[in-house]
Amino acid sequence: RGGGQPVAADVQVCAHGGHAAIEHPPDTRAVVSRAMSLAPSLPSPTRVLADLLPSALRNPLVTVPLGAALVGGLAQIDWNVPGWPVPFTGQTLGVLLVAAALGSTRGSLSMLLYGGAGIAGVPWLAGGAHGFPKVTFGYIVGFAVAALLVGRLAERGWTRTVAGTVAAMSLG
Repeated sequence: RGGGQPVAADVQVCAHGGHAAIEHPPDTRAVVSRAMSLAPSLPSPTRVLADLLPSALRNPLVTVPLGAALVGGLAQIDWNVPGWPVPFTGQTLGVLLVAAALGSTRGSLSMLLYGGAGIAGVPWLAGGAHGFPKVTFGYIVGFAVAALLVGRLAERGWTRTVAGTVAAMSLG
């Protein structure tokens, strides 16, 4: 609009007197405020357990390594079955707990950190192993996928009940 001059769209002819009147645009803030008051309120995303921590502790720079460390610690609880190449460990429980507590993003990042650090040499893979695990590498990749799924379900409120938690963790 050049120089505050009315343009054709701003000029309306009054139906009663036939004279032209300039229609001023409504205040934008008032329109937005009115629209927001009429719009249905959107539900806020469901929070996961980690969101209840003080802000300094819920920082992903804190929660992601702690989640990886929990899985690494539980991986040390293991037992082997003769003839079966993959040991049974507590790391699966750790994956599910971390995912439910941290949510999809932080949970899956924790699993990627767990696997990456184990491959890089941290001896916290099953039974204190480290390096590239030829037989169990697929499990480690699956941990990130499972954490993404279980974390997303937790964010949607599945972990608010025992039945929902069991269902979410069974799917993961």
